[in-house]
Amino acid sequence: MKRAVILILLPGLLWAQDAVVPVLEKGMTVEGLRSPFYNAQGERIAELIGGRARMQTPEVADVEHLRIDIFEGAHQTAQLYAPRCQTRIDMVDGVKHLIAESDGLVLIVTDAFRMTGRGFRFDTRDKRFEVLNEVKILGSPGLWKSSGALF
Repeated sequence: MKRAVILILLPGLLWAQDAVVPVLEKGMTVEGLRSPFYNAQGERIAELIGGRARMQTPEVADVEHLRIDIFEGAHQTAQLYAPRCQTRIDMVDGVKHLIAESDGLVLIVTDAFRMTGRGFRFDTRDKRFEVLNEVKILGSPGLWKSSGALF
């Protein structure tokens, strides 16, 4: 009977996310990862979606099949995909920031271009990503002109 009560209460606890703090320990594996990141004004700036994460510490994880959606207001402006990377969460002035890094392959997709490369760094504090090596860009010149970008 105690098991039935716990199973009935568990979904209610999961919805009250402010009240439940997940305990992530070294060596744990988490599947179906989804974590939004907000700026100091409470606006969503990025959302991490991962297939599987193996925790190195409570703040650092090795993630397989990472996708990061990047937002400006309610509009998704870019999407980053990496087969493998390491993520770290930093708290600065009570705001959770995501840092993702890898030496492996990366794909970045926006309305104006698609970029591939090897090795990247993404930081929600700077709201930017860097592709470090073997960069290839496929873009639409018409979209560059309309956005005001000059190359």
